Amino acid sequence: MKKDLPQGPFDAIVIGSGIGSLTTAVLLAKEQGKRVLVLEQHFTIGGQTHAFKRRGRFEFDVGIHYIGDMAKGMGRKLFDYLTEGKLQWQKMPEEFERYVYPDFEFSVPSHPREYQRRLIERYPLERAAIERYFSDLLAATNWYSLAHLLDALPAPLRLPLRFLIRSKGRFANQTLGSYLDQHFRDPQLKALLASQWGDYGLPPAQAAFGMHALVETHYWRGGWFPVGGAGKIAEAMVPIIERAGGAVLAAQTVDEILVEGGKAVGVRCHNTIKPHLPPQEFRAPLIISGAGADVTYNTLLPAHVPIPFRDELLQQSNGISAVCVYLGLKDSPARLGVQGENHWVYSGYDHDAALASGEIGAGYYLSFPSLKNPEAKGHTADIITFAPYELFQQWEGGTWKNAVTTTRR
Repeated sequence: MKKDLPQGPFDAIVIGSGIGSLTTAVLLAKEQGKRVLVLEQHFTIGGQTHAFKRRGRFEFDVGIHYIGDMAKGMGRKLFDYLTEGKLQWQKMPEEFERYVYPDFEFSVPSHPREYQRRLIERYPLERAAIERYFSDLLAATNWYSLAHLLDALPAPLRLPLRFLIRSKGRFANQTLGSYLDQHFRDPQLKALLASQWGDYGLPPAQAAFGMHALVETHYWRGGWFPVGGAGKIAEAMVPIIERAGGAVLAAQTVDEILVEGGKAVGVRCHNTIKPHLPPQEFRAPLIISGAGADVTYNTLLPAHVPIPFRDELLQQSNGISAVCVYLGLKDSPARLGVQGENHWVYSGYDHDAALASGEIGAGYYLSFPSLKNPEAKGHTADIITFAPYELFQQWEGGTWKNAVTTTRR
């Protein structure tokens, strides 16, 4: 249904409609009764939580493949608050992850003690290191949680408390690769423990041990999937924003954050689908960007606005790219023995070397969303693998569905 552009005044404007932006908008609406305008450049709301369909029955989730801590933990309480209990969760199989290597396979259970027991059973000579590993995961997770909490404290309290926990910070900020090399001898075990690195997007030599710990402990009790697909997340949150007098608009590309007298006062945007239409301006005393630091400071803010760390942002790498293949299947994957678990498949033990080789498919993630979602109408599978951006650079000047190719000589 076509929506007319909303009329202000608005108390806040949020750029982007990913889970962080929607969470911010819902909190402002529920806690402070603010009228919030959310602007999304894509034609579907939700960012990495949105879903799409093909042929009316094959539904695919672009970013949410599974989530932990959805039994009775804090994660479930937060989602229940943000969606007012309208979002339901389907528990994945007890063995929710399967790591597949050329010479062995390992299934991860939905309980840390059982996971630890299985590792010790398979690698008895590494028992002490495995027990310490689980203890260190918890310690690093607690440090990261405390460090983020300190960011919300007043500056006079923040500094002395950071001094007290700095030793744990050095421990959590070492790379996963250095931690594994320091504590383990078996190369197979080291590869196994790093198998989930795709969830946080950096291989062992580049990933912080603390980030690895956050993800690992997040899934200690298994994985869950939104009933009805990831699109149900935004579907449950948007009405809360609208109820407070706000609005959530798709297909609105923000071109510039308006700055007057040294303050952000609004945004200028154009219609993504119909760029020939006149640009629109929306104003509010509070502007929140969920577009990322680089885009926000180096693209959306005018060049004359003094940002002392612009050059530092420009020097940041673009990160690691991924390619996803979405498959609609004629029959259920259950006929192949799949029960809904994820599969992490690797061609060898060295995750860093595999990524550096640039070979597509040296490692990949295989998921079957239709087995996780009890409301699925068609059988589906996702295959995700990492790939260097350079393989796709020839289409850099193209547009969606209208790529411009160049001939290599």
